Amino acid sequence: MRLIIVFACFILSPIFALGQNDILTIKEREFVSKSPPLRFSNHINYHPYSFFSNDLAHGFMVDYVKVLGSKIGIQIEFITAEQATLKSQFENGHLDAMMPVLTGKVDNYEFLTDAVIPVNFSFITRKTENSIKTLEDMQGKILAVTDNWQRMEFVKKYYPQININTYKNSKDALEAVAFGLADASIEDFYVANYITSRHMLGNLHTINRSKCDRSSDDTLRIEFAQHAKEWVKIFNKAIASITEEEKYALHQKWSQYLLSTPPATVELTPQERQYLNAKEKVMMCIDPDWMPLEANKEGQHIGMSKDYMNLIEEKLGIPIEMVPTKTWLESIEKAKARECDIYSLAMPTPERRLYMEFTQPYLRVPLVLATGPDELFFSDISLIRDLPIGIVKGYAYGEILRVKYPQMQFVEVENVQDGLNRVHRKQLFGFIGTLATIGYAIQKDFTGQLKITGKFDEFWELGVGVRNDALHLFTAFEKAIASIDPEIHQQILNKWIAVHHEKETDNTLLFQVLGVAALVLIYFLIRQRELKKYNKKLEILSTTDALTGIYNRLKLDEILSYEWNYFNRYGRDYSIILMDVDDFKITNDTLGHKAGDKVLQRIAKIISENKRDSDVLGRWGGEEFLLLCKETDSKGATTVAKKIQNAINSCSFKELKPQTLSYGIAQFRQNDTLDLIFTRADKALYKAKTSGKNRIIDAEELDAKP
Repeated sequence: MRLIIVFACFILSPIFALGQNDILTIKEREFVSKSPPLRFSNHINYHPYSFFSNDLAHGFMVDYVKVLGSKIGIQIEFITAEQATLKSQFENGHLDAMMPVLTGKVDNYEFLTDAVIPVNFSFITRKTENSIKTLEDMQGKILAVTDNWQRMEFVKKYYPQININTYKNSKDALEAVAFGLADASIEDFYVANYITSRHMLGNLHTINRSKCDRSSDDTLRIEFAQHAKEWVKIFNKAIASITEEEKYALHQKWSQYLLSTPPATVELTPQERQYLNAKEKVMMCIDPDWMPLEANKEGQHIGMSKDYMNLIEEKLGIPIEMVPTKTWLESIEKAKARECDIYSLAMPTPERRLYMEFTQPYLRVPLVLATGPDELFFSDISLIRDLPIGIVKGYAYGEILRVKYPQMQFVEVENVQDGLNRVHRKQLFGFIGTLATIGYAIQKDFTGQLKITGKFDEFWELGVGVRNDALHLFTAFEKAIASIDPEIHQQILNKWIAVHHEKETDNTLLFQVLGVAALVLIYFLIRQRELKKYNKKLEILSTTDALTGIYNRLKLDEILSYEWNYFNRYGRDYSIILMDVDDFKITNDTLGHKAGDKVLQRIAKIISENKRDSDVLGRWGGEEFLLLCKETDSKGATTVAKKIQNAINSCSFKELKPQTLSYGIAQFRQNDTLDLIFTRADKALYKAKTSGKNRIIDAEELDAKP
């Protein structure tokens, strides 16, 4: 025991060393001794630097300031509040210091201490993205950053072709990259590491450290108020006296924190607690027929979500009351009308985000396909075409699957039971739902009549939906879910997703049957693999232009039809770029058709290399190419076209003569038709041709002219 105490003191002494204010002059020590405790800011949730937990301030910067305070001999008080409140208190003289402050490029360091820790800004991209290493690689791509990002003006000035989308916080910016709404984000390495692991953004990775502005000072410091500027010099002395051992101890503690599990208890801010006390109870909408996940049984909430809501009730100390509904669509309407404060179990969609915010998921369940008992297992769901597949009306995955599998014929049904009944009656080929709900329903009502014959790559990640006009309610639920122990998750899963054996039996015959079945299954799997391979080849042949290897007109028409319906439903920006090779007939006539083919192949390759990952390219016909630009207005499409134009113009085309393209751009409009959109794109392309060729014309500009 004595050895342990000595060892603990040795480890902790660098962090909590006291009585070391001999680094100060006599006059400075007298000043310190007569001073009241210093009031420092503390963020609510700026992991791992400064945050609030267990009624205390925590974080790397908090511990660092404590070390400085012990060296100086001054007591530190940490004031925790929202960032806007802290800034106001600092400006009004109620706080002595703000920390941490990212200094960036500043001219006056009078009120700032020396650097505490450098900030390592990094590019964060999806793991499938390999082309982004520097800001130069972001030309024509979308960068997701926070609203108050300090390098915004630098990037806008020196990299005007980068499209910047802003978000209210780092989590939202990184989620935009994860969900394909942006190509990359730039964030502090440690903050990004925490968010990606904490919020399960497993498809993201850090690919490179980014120095956005080499003249800037990317460091975290302490900023003192004007009334407390005498402390700058004193704290700088303390910073200079930090030993390598002390630095190592701090870094070790907080690098380990990034990998630790979330706290098991919920620590609410005063504002969150005040909100819950005033509210008294939380009104909740559920899916009334979605077992074993949840259901309304004779007015009682049952299922897995009920167990989670019981936990959250205990953690937050507020009753959660179910609003009775008969269908999920009715629950959606009640949430829109603000009769429900929360969805107990839901997945975000663009439409739902108009009235709800969504917590991190607490359930992650796979999507599967159920069919009749005679169907073979589908190893590739995307090969199912022209067969009616049921999905529950209003479910989030319906919108997602329509985007990813536009070739599938989806039919909306009332609920899981309705969908499976229709499959059983052969009114539908199959039904899509979660493994939990379909497995539960088959075991209960359709044993031997239906079976699971396919699994999707997608998982249904379900959290709590919270009305978006109740910030404190959202943050409280977010904390409550984060505090649930992994063992509790497993216990709830085992309770509702379990296999029960009624009695012991002699399994000899069963094993013999299973052995034969296994051989049959192996045969069919081999056959299925061969079929999949040949079907894939047929699919490629039917959708790909044989000369250039990009999509053909048939595939473009299919995608356009879906995207047009999606635009009419959600009104998201969408543009097309119609491109035509200039003087292509002359190339064919003078150099021959083989040379013309090489030109088209080379141009298709250049466009493919310079478009964005989210853009869809195809050959529209002859020497015309079409680029579909999702989530992009005509100005954004012009930026994409300029990048392609520069690449084409700088290509020598080797033995062939230099080539150029003309570009016509048109943006989707409400109350338009696809024919009208292409009419406007054709007019813009014609204008580009008649104005000297190798030009980019936006139909919006033509329409604006008298």
